[in-house]
Amino acid sequence: MSNLLQAEVHIQGTRPLLINHLRPSLDFGRRKAKMSAPGNDPAEWTRTVLMTDERQLYLLPSYVFGCFRDAGQHTKRGRGSLMPLIPSTLQVKEQRILLDRYLPKEPRLGSEELNEPAYVFMAETRGGSGRGKNIRYRVAAAPGWQCQFTLLWDKTVVSKQEMQAVAIDAGRLVGLADGRSIGYGRFEITQFDVSSIDMQIYTARQELTWRDSA
Repeated sequence: MSNLLQAEVHIQGTRPLLINHLRPSLDFGRRKAKMSAPGNDPAEWTRTVLMTDERQLYLLPSYVFGCFRDAGQHTKRGRGSLMPLIPSTLQVKEQRILLDRYLPKEPRLGSEELNEPAYVFMAETRGGSGRGKNIRYRVAAAPGWQCQFTLLWDKTVVSKQEMQAVAIDAGRLVGLADGRSIGYGRFEITQFDVSSIDMQIYTARQELTWRDSA
């Protein structure tokens, strides 16, 4: 019997989700013509958003991985926690985790009080020296956003019950994407369906996937 477990996880946001993904670019380090005032660039969000050609917002699997890894510190085992064990076994199956939100072609700008499914969030921050103020622009999904993803892990490293506890803590105490340290990106688990995986079938499918992508 295989030790590999798979969980189909559905989540729903209880706080706004802020997307701020720094994309690799050949323009890094190059001077650009200034199109806005220092510390206030209304086009900033266009360089950090994650969305498809159809303007559907999405997250990367690394976001979920990091969220669950950090949540592991809240589930104790012996004198320690699950935090060092989660990265050694956890996998997130999807390459893109689609949200149920689409960004309008001309999104509204505002704070978290804005009653829009997807919008551009504006926030005032202090400069690095503590002097002056900057305005940050992030694409946001209002509370109620939903997505689903698939987790894989070895139950001899982390049990089913432990991973369920980590998932609850991930949404309640950690959150996804940007602004997590100030409470954004929090969510609740609406579905956590666990099943065992036949290792031989899983390996064969992975080999076919690699061949198709080669």
